[in-house]
Amino acid sequence: MVPPEQVLAHPSVGVFVSHFGTSSMLESICAGVPMIGWPYFGHDHQVTCRYSCNRWVIGRKIDEDIEREEVESLVCELMEGAEGKAMKRKVMEWKKQAVEATSNGGSSAKIFNNLLKALSRSQNFMGHQILS
Repeated sequence: MVPPEQVLAHPSVGVFVSHFGTSSMLESICAGVPMIGWPYFGHDHQVTCRYSCNRWVIGRKIDEDIEREEVESLVCELMEGAEGKAMKRKVMEWKKQAVEATSNGGSSAKIFNNLLKALSRSQNFMGHQILS
């Protein structure tokens, strides 16, 4: 089995068909791949779909009753058309920001390191160090 992040990072992948789950959305952004999806499960999928499609403009929602030909047309548009190229530029901007934030010295890396330092100073309920 190939990890999804390796599949999404392959240069031949032009669009990710997903359910707009949080992990799928993050993997797609980190790979720089626009999304198409059905947010069918839970409130969080609806929220990530709304942000991806309406605020960040890196995804397109598909209605439940869509026909195969419409999916094919949308995939082609997002892989080759103007809307797809615009989405690709946007998602690549998000990817760049994610790389910067998680790189050494980036904002997320700093916050994570601060958390580790705080945990290393903490003790669990039995008086032992959590991290050494």
